[in-house]
Amino acid sequence: MALDLLTFLQVSEEINWAIAHYANLRGEAYASDLLERVESFENLEDALCFALAGFTATRYLDTMYCENCFIHLKGIEACDYPDIIHKIITPDCSMVNHILLTEEMVLDQDHSEIINSCYIGK
Repeated sequence: MALDLLTFLQVSEEINWAIAHYANLRGEAYASDLLERVESFENLEDALCFALAGFTATRYLDTMYCENCFIHLKGIEACDYPDIIHKIITPDCSMVNHILLTEEMVLDQDHSEIINSCYIGK
């Protein structure tokens, strides 16, 4: 899906801000890895959400994976909270160890349905 120029500029500005923010917060190496993850996605509008959740696109049938814990997801949307889904599936993954889960998040029916439909495995 092609972005109109205004949307592209807004999304690019968000990505640039996030890269600079995480360079200051977690170091240049993390920011560089984040940029590589963002660039792996074709849909730039959702790329930052997935990359911040620790995922890299595979370019194979809408699949993404985490290089740290090796989980693979297919068909997940940015509005499905990929960071929460990632944390529920692999709570010890360092890509999402900053997320604090509540019992409600873990037991949420929507999250369970998303995991059942999107989780491919390791």
